[in-house]
This record gives sequence, C-alpha cells and structure tokens, in this order.
Amino acid sequence: MQYKKLIGTLVTTFSLVLFSAFSHATILTLNDISSNYRFENLPSYSESGFNISVNCSNCVNVFSTEEAMSGFGALTASTGWGADGRFLETWNRSSVFSLTLNSGLAFDFIGLDIGWFNNSVSNASWNVRAFDIAGNQIGTQDNYTGIGTFAMNYYNVHKVELQNNDGYSSFDNLQVAPVSVPEPEGLMLLGCALLFVSLSRRQKAQSR
Repeated sequence: MQYKKLIGTLVTTFSLVLFSAFSHATILTLNDISSNYRFENLPSYSESGFNISVNCSNCVNVFSTEEAMSGFGALTASTGWGADGRFLETWNRSSVFSLTLNSGLAFDFIGLDIGWFNNSVSNASWNVRAFDIAGNQIGTQDNYTGIGTFAMNYYNVHKVELQNNDGYSSFDNLQVAPVSVPEPEGLMLLGCALLFVSLSRRQKAQSR
C-alpha cells in the first residue's frame, strides 16, 4: 500500500513538472517593430526569443500601426479585429512571412488575430504552412479566412510561413510557445516511479 501511495505521489509530481514545461505560451504583440521595417531589404524582427522575417525586396507594404507617427497615419479601425498598436500587413501575394525561434529549437504556434489594415469588416485570408527542422513541410497547408482570433494547432515545428491569399490582409498577436524539455529533476522522478513500480510487482510475485 505504501508503494502505491509513493508511486501516485511521484507520478503526480512528474505530471505537474511536465505540464509546466509545456504551458508557457507567449503573445507576440509586434509593438516594438521599427518604422524602418517597411523600408528594409529582407526585414527581420525579434520579440521574446522569436523572429519574424519577410522575403520581399521592396517591403513598403508590410507594416502598419494604430499609432500616428512620422510618415504613417493612425489606422485605429483595425482594433475591431484585435490589432493592438503595431501589426504586419500586405497586399502582395508573393511576400512570405516566416516565424522561427531564434535558438533554432522547436515551438508551438497556437493562434493569432487577423483582419484588414484599415477596417474591421473585410475578411483577411492567410495561407499557413509549417516545417520541420530539415525544412520539410509538415502536413498540408491551411487557409484561414475571416476576422478576429483564429486558433492554430501547429505543434513541435521549426518554422511557420504566412502568405497573403487576398486583399490587404494583416495579422497581430501571435500565440507561440517554445517546446520545453522537462528538467532533469522531472526525469529523475519518472525514473524513480518506474523503479518503484518494478519493485512492487517483484514483491507481489515473491509473496505468492
């Protein structure tokens, strides 16, 4: 009976460690994007350990803001679909945004807000595809059309690409989470639990 209680405690503890390792989601707000982003050749932006780049050579159309600033008007109508501060947009269907983790490790892409850059009624349309560490596409590409928050289910990926399907599509507030490896202490707890299971079964076999 003591073995069972100890095993239960160890398994519960390990489950909590495992859960905490995979539950740290981050929202990339894009609010620190420089106003020079649209004038850069192959612009790149980093936030919370993640990087967003775009492959266009003339990128005048890949940045918008709700804030009035030098050279830009305040696009406050975009708040209707979830934009907050600065966000990314394009009418260019050949421009591809790439999302990666700066460390090169795997991550989960679990959601984002989409809409048009200058209103809250026109549907945005994004093609989304994910890739593994070798650059191979994982599964099929998906199309997301509409306004507001969309849940994603791209897990354990190394790169996500977003490409505009139609109109002045924009996105903001990307929900991401690095794929964490459980701490050594957690793995030790699991090992102890398995050891006690083995000892318990052996003791029962010997007592028969």
